[in-house]
Amino acid sequence: MEIKNKDVKVSVIIPAYNAEKYIEDALNSVLKSKYKNIEVIVINDGSTDRTADILNEYSEKESRLLIINEKNAGVSKARNKGIRRARGNFIFFLDADDTINPVAFDKAIENLNLNNIDIWMFPYNITDEQLKVIRKVVPYSCEKTITVNEFKKVVMCSSFMNFCWGKFYRTEFIHNNKLEFKVEMKIGEDVDFQLQMMKQKPHMFYADLTIVNYRQQKNSVMHRFDESYFYNLEENYKTKKRLAEEINAKKQDYDIMYKELGVILLSYLRKMCRNKNNTYEIEKIMNPEIMKEIVSNMSLDNLRIGQKVCAKLLKLKRYKALLVLLKIS
Repeated sequence: MEIKNKDVKVSVIIPAYNAEKYIEDALNSVLKSKYKNIEVIVINDGSTDRTADILNEYSEKESRLLIINEKNAGVSKARNKGIRRARGNFIFFLDADDTINPVAFDKAIENLNLNNIDIWMFPYNITDEQLKVIRKVVPYSCEKTITVNEFKKVVMCSSFMNFCWGKFYRTEFIHNNKLEFKVEMKIGEDVDFQLQMMKQKPHMFYADLTIVNYRQQKNSVMHRFDESYFYNLEENYKTKKRLAEEINAKKQDYDIMYKELGVILLSYLRKMCRNKNNTYEIEKIMNPEIMKEIVSNMSLDNLRIGQKVCAKLLKLKRYKALLVLLKIS
């Protein structure tokens, strides 16, 4: 028997670590939803700031809010805890520094169909720290059913759909297939989680509702530097290369893939060079064959001037000049 929309419950899962600066924005945006049959699960991942106090204040006045306090163990373990506690028919992940557009969120919930779709996907806004929209990310040109291969192609060629947040996942689909985030992964756990899903051949639909405002902030994990990111870039390359083979990707798809990986490599090198004063570190990073392959296949077309110059220096192995340029850029 089809479950009517009014009976659908959505579990919004928000991992929070030292999120005192933004967590109120996230909670306020979700709790503005007119759709009352939801639960908001916030996993406080061992925060040492005022996050716990703020969450307690909200929980006293909002019955839809469930707070789970844990020792710090990382975002993946926090999300897994949320998945296990979720009672909703659908799960919706949101990061603590992002917000939703309540009207779009409500409209999406009204259209959820439990029997046909396992994953609902949407465009999203990239914003600055004050939530001013920088640009809208539109992975597909129209509303449509998404095949597994189409999703894999987007993951291979871009980072548009790599995030777990901003999608509705049918809870039963996640539980039945025993899907969880890998707690050992520092970065890229989102795309790994979704590719685990693709192995189960989910039914997917892309709808033109811009729900999430993805806030770009300088102090987020994606904007800090960690030397392990180069290892993760290699793993990202392996994942994309495997997807390319699975979908029989064309040359133009490979060109897009190599350019996207090359731009990520340059961004990591820039962060590293701001704290380094010799070329040895660059030489060490560029030694693995995977890095050499990314650089040699990276097209310079349509890059910004600064990116183009840096990529050219990298191709020519002029690391001293690259170091100087990256330190000041």
